[in-house]
Amino acid sequence: AAMEHAVTPLKKLLPPDCLDAAFVIGLLEPPLSITATVAEVRSGMWRRNGLPMAQLTDVYCSVHWSTLGRDLDIFLMQCCAALLPGATFLRLVQRAFKLHGYLLPGSDPPVDEYRFAP
Repeated sequence: AAMEHAVTPLKKLLPPDCLDAAFVIGLLEPPLSITATVAEVRSGMWRRNGLPMAQLTDVYCSVHWSTLGRDLDIFLMQCCAALLPGATFLRLVQRAFKLHGYLLPGSDPPVDEYRFAP
């Protein structure tokens, strides 16, 4: 017979103090900021100081070190997403990735004049 695993909601596993939105946001912001910075470096947005940042990004994303950094950051972000209201989580992601101008209804995305410079 297959073993059945009980699924316990995350909110029941944590002490009440850890369910406060301000506390969860404080936990979420550092790994979210790192993830956004890695995305910027990988997309080529870091020209000045680009090589050291690319090297740090390579280490952070490497298979060898991923279980000590990136994987834990992703897990923490998933836990925070489960604990926060969806709109709050989305607002924090928009701010971290600088997407607020792209996702507003009826607004034109911001133009980066340096990106298109010859």
